[in-house]
Amino acid sequence: MTTRLRHPARLAVGVAVLLAAIVVLLVVWRAWHVRAELNAAKSAATDLQSALDARDVDRAKVALADFQAHSSAAADQTDGPVWGGLSHLPAVGDDAAAVHTLSSVLDSVSHRGIAPLVDIVQSFDDGKLSPHQGRIPVDRIQELQGPVRESRQTFDRAATQLAGLDPTSYVGPLASANAQIDEIVAKARKTLGRADKVVRLLPSMLGADGPRKYLLVLQNNAEIRSTGGFPGSVFLLEADHGAIELTHPVAGRTFGELGAPVLPLTPAETALFGDRAGTRFVDTNTIPDFPRDAELFAAHWKQRFDQDVDGVVSADPVLLSYLMRATGPVTASGVTLTSDNVVDQLLSSAYLRIPGADAQDAFFREAGAGAFSAVTSAGKPEELLKAMKQGADEGRLLVHSFHTDEQALIAGTAVEGALPEGGSHDPAVGVYLNDRTGQYGSKMSYYLRTRVHVRSDSCRHDTQVLHGRVVLSSSAPSDIATYPDYVRGILPGASRGTEGLVVYLLAPRGGTLGRVLLYGEAVDARSVDYGGRPAAAAYVELPPGGHVTIRFSMRSGSGQTGDARLDVTPGLSSSQTDQTVPSSCP
Repeated sequence: MTTRLRHPARLAVGVAVLLAAIVVLLVVWRAWHVRAELNAAKSAATDLQSALDARDVDRAKVALADFQAHSSAAADQTDGPVWGGLSHLPAVGDDAAAVHTLSSVLDSVSHRGIAPLVDIVQSFDDGKLSPHQGRIPVDRIQELQGPVRESRQTFDRAATQLAGLDPTSYVGPLASANAQIDEIVAKARKTLGRADKVVRLLPSMLGADGPRKYLLVLQNNAEIRSTGGFPGSVFLLEADHGAIELTHPVAGRTFGELGAPVLPLTPAETALFGDRAGTRFVDTNTIPDFPRDAELFAAHWKQRFDQDVDGVVSADPVLLSYLMRATGPVTASGVTLTSDNVVDQLLSSAYLRIPGADAQDAFFREAGAGAFSAVTSAGKPEELLKAMKQGADEGRLLVHSFHTDEQALIAGTAVEGALPEGGSHDPAVGVYLNDRTGQYGSKMSYYLRTRVHVRSDSCRHDTQVLHGRVVLSSSAPSDIATYPDYVRGILPGASRGTEGLVVYLLAPRGGTLGRVLLYGEAVDARSVDYGGRPAAAAYVELPPGGHVTIRFSMRSGSGQTGDARLDVTPGLSSSQTDQTVPSSCP
């Protein structure tokens, strides 16, 4: 007997509904598990960051393992036909595809991006990267090149994946998660880009491939120059397979003045900075372009000592104070120098306490050599790196290599110290200060305080109108007139302690430099074409305890509609010299 199914169409529909319900339940179940895994991954990532900040490597490894496990589980749950089908559905498809991409990014980053970095932190913790008795372990640094490169490339691929997402249509929590991951990846890429250059540069620059010689120029901010301060002390820094030694200390003032520039100056350099930029070693860095300064410094050294060098490194006492956070105190001529007092001791107290330039130079050389010895023997390499990064960001650590492959890696970094170029769409503005107190200068820049403000006021025809203000003030004590002449300087016709200053203004490439006002009156600041950029100099006299304001206007080059970059001479205060000025263009 044959049993006939009644209402077969209804049964088919019922089966279809049941299957759809099962699929929905499966998707909901997977979505719930994915959300749980991603939340757990986020929690593990937070623990990982906390452990790394605390230098707790063991806890970091546990947190990393959790992060990897949960991000892998989320990636697995969003991979395959079920989730793939969900990504094609209307309304929720974009969100589902984004969850898959974000999970994949986290999985990749946790295994091939962050894991190598935790191993590097372990190396720091174990002391494998610490300087020891004047030697930096270049072989250990070379071993980092592979892991750092792998980590950087992983984050680069992650950025490419994230760039393919369009978060504008995502639900709130997903859009927020996408933004957070995007920001973290961007920051990691920036940091790893720097680290990649450092581990590639250091071995060769430290003599891994043969002995190297560099000039170490110590800038004195008490007599300000465009790149920071006048080059008061110079050492020959010799490196051979990581072993570093300071030799041949020379006071900058002993180079004297040449009858003609040590290297030919361009017409623009002569018009702006005068022959002194090429004839006087101590005025070399009046030019606000460290690669050019390095050429001139090296030429002066070659002319005097008939010795070629591989590059030039520059630092100042403020950077030294940062480094001393890691090294601890240094003693020079019976004076204990600490992170808190080294700036005052080197830039002010020494001039009042020690009579005579020769004795002062001897103290500065001893302090510099002692600090260098402490740095190359410090047991806290991570703290030294933090100090150097802060100094680099503030324009206090500058490096130039005469080896083209190395300089190519330095180019574009904070330590390059080159004239700010901005980009094809981003204007760049420079404000640079130089002491010009009488014939021999002064040490009044110790009391100089500078505030520079630039704003973009309007944008017409793809050109921005920029207005700026430079406020110079003096914190000189009331009894400055009683200080030695080499401190307060001698400025004919001015009260004792008045500092003569030249302020150089650099407009964007292809732009124009408008009026320059001092005390509300236009000054004769003739514009010079400085490599395609309008530049001018304004001379001011700053009385002790007084203040002076310079105002100026500029126009960007055509098509420069992005945020402007502002570069300023580093002073004594702790601040980043490379600043961003928001664009007024839509």
